[in-house]
Amino acid sequence: MSQPDPSDYLDLSAQLEGDGEPLRRRLPRRSLLKLLAGGGTLGAGAAVFGAGFFTRVLTESSSGGDSGDPDRIVAKLLPTEGVSIDAPWGDVMPRLVELGVVDVDKFGASASRSGSPLTEAQQGILSSASDEAVRIDASNGKFVLNGLWALGLANRNPVLANGPMGSMDESRRARLASTAGWTLGEEPGPQYLAQFDIVPLTAEQQAVLEDVAYNVYRPCCDNSTAFPDCNHGAAALGLAEMAVAEGASADEIFAALKGFNSFWYPDRYYTLAVHFERQGTAWEDVDPRLVLSAEYSSLSGWKRVAAGLQSQGQPGQLPAGASGCGA
Repeated sequence: MSQPDPSDYLDLSAQLEGDGEPLRRRLPRRSLLKLLAGGGTLGAGAAVFGAGFFTRVLTESSSGGDSGDPDRIVAKLLPTEGVSIDAPWGDVMPRLVELGVVDVDKFGASASRSGSPLTEAQQGILSSASDEAVRIDASNGKFVLNGLWALGLANRNPVLANGPMGSMDESRRARLASTAGWTLGEEPGPQYLAQFDIVPLTAEQQAVLEDVAYNVYRPCCDNSTAFPDCNHGAAALGLAEMAVAEGASADEIFAALKGFNSFWYPDRYYTLAVHFERQGTAWEDVDPRLVLSAEYSSLSGWKRVAAGLQSQGQPGQLPAGASGCGA
């Protein structure tokens, strides 16, 4: 597949100047990815959600015209049971700890600062091989984001070596939010970039990974997962690597990332959910590959949708979203 020119992308300093928005911003089993549906409430903990977040969601969404049933949209967007992949954490996190990519004390302190101290189960995932499936919900978003970020950063893969990041000079790579922003290891983040063979893939699996990586976007920039210049990009890459190593198809991984992105960017994906509702498609029926494309999940794509809703008198956006890019 043709590789984009790195000049098409923005590094951390360019994003800060251009958009004006702060950027803090073994696996032995065959897997099937599964999305867990259900009604829900949204509590504190998923990447810095505030305690009154869910109340504000319903109050402000309900006041803005015909944007569908906010309760139902939020329940489908952010299900109480969360979103999971049928793939275990395995020994990924203990290996990252052993290699120094994850400093347990720093990792735990970061979790405490976010308002979600490490649970006993999470400490176990860091210290020994775990059969627990990778799952995100409203209470563990920071742990999942940081754990997958570490993997996406440090795993040696052609997406990093041959993609946009591999074509950048070392000093520029070292300034990216995904590298410079990783402060939870024994050494500075840039030293760990693509250094370790943690999740090896076959040629067929690599092709699936690249299909995902070059076609999954995130609404904090206009970069695909193939250019993981922030923590969410690196985490998406790490999740895709773990899933494809378990035998997941591209479509299954797109479905999972639709859910994980929604927890990482709840305000922006609520905007998209309202947009699709107004087009007659419920969020759970929206094609994951479509919604994760640059047309909708890039920053410019999301802004286009948000502007369209605003022009129609629709708020279409939740307050106090949690899309910061920092540890």
